[in-house]
Amino acid sequence: MTANGAGGADTPQTDTAATGAKPVHVSVTVNGRRYRLACDPADHDRVTALAEHVSDRVAQLIEAHGNASDDRLLLMTALLLADELWDSESRLKAALQPSEDPADET
Repeated sequence: MTANGAGGADTPQTDTAATGAKPVHVSVTVNGRRYRLACDPADHDRVTALAEHVSDRVAQLIEAHGNASDDRLLLMTALLLADELWDSESRLKAALQPSEDPADET
């Protein structure tokens, strides 16, 4: 999945070479601020759902810690989501490693 902000002439276009599809635009709202993104048509619903998840996390931060600047809220949200991702990856790696318990070899 790739998504780029849609903006001025300097904004890079979404890479849709994999599907050959023309990019579509999706508008998402996070903390009351609207963002317009370009994405592959196949990713439209996923980008929308991901933006809703980010918006929910921002709202949770505001509820827990009070309002802050958009930059700070988005950074804090990114760090929280990255932390959750790392934890999930660690649990997955641990679950995929073979057991070293000799009793399991029977």
